[in-house]
Amino acid sequence: MTVRSPFINNLFSNISQINNNLSFYLFIMEGFEKESIELMQNNPELFLKELYSDNRHSEALNIKGAEFSTHSNVYKNELYKNIYINLYSYMDFYFDSILSLVRKVLTFEGANTQIKKEQELSTLQKIIKLLKMTTNDINDFNNLLNTYDYVRFRRNCLMHNAGESTKSLNNIIKTQGNDLTKYWESKLLRKKDSVVEDASKTKTKFNLEYNFFENEISEFTSNEMIALFNVFRKLSTLWDNIIISETVKKHKKGFLLYCISELNNSLKEKNKVGVKSKDFESKFKGFTFQLFRYKIKDEDIQLLYKELCK
Repeated sequence: MTVRSPFINNLFSNISQINNNLSFYLFIMEGFEKESIELMQNNPELFLKELYSDNRHSEALNIKGAEFSTHSNVYKNELYKNIYINLYSYMDFYFDSILSLVRKVLTFEGANTQIKKEQELSTLQKIIKLLKMTTNDINDFNNLLNTYDYVRFRRNCLMHNAGESTKSLNNIIKTQGNDLTKYWESKLLRKKDSVVEDASKTKTKFNLEYNFFENEISEFTSNEMIALFNVFRKLSTLWDNIIISETVKKHKKGFLLYCISELNNSLKEKNKVGVKSKDFESKFKGFTFQLFRYKIKDEDIQLLYKELCK
């Protein structure tokens, strides 16, 4: 079932914005470094404020020409770390929205939304518990969950542990790192490379430029960041489809009731629709497809009639 949540496009937009900002920064820096390398090599003991006196920001940098490359790499890595943290924050907000959606659907169905030891679980684990998902329900379940945990644990180390790894992250790196690297190389295989028209030709493997088995968690490169953007997008896409598919499959009644509630919330009072409205079916089908890419079937309409006409 190819469905999606109403929140995934906003996540993609945020990821793309960060990607564009980073690409612009790298473009500017690469041009500056090429143009300034000779000047700095010829004046290694002069400070940037002396070499670039017409730049009003140079006064804030107590850096000599000979030190520029080293400092540039340090600042660039700090930028990468903050981008990584922001990427996770956007993804975490997205999963919070999905969790809220699942709870609302379950509430409409009259199902239990309480979770034991909720404070100890990640947002994704809460969703998995609510929908009672297991490895038997979902292809690649363990790889997807381990990737999410890796991203989450690494972010926590950068934020709260001074960039030092933890037991939880080390365990994923040691036991799952190689498998995750191979998995994402296969998942991110470009479509044009995945179709082999001539049997004598070899597939072009996606060069991930990112190893989940590396122990250095506080250092990043530009190639790793590009790879991470791809991983974040694909990871979110896969979980989004899985969660919405499982929600529809296991809680169809609650899902349909949630959709009609959202439809009426989006309309002015005089335009609200009920199951007996003349244009109910067309409005409801259009709205649900727009919101979730879910195509309403005749059996869905009959289920709604049954529930709303009690």
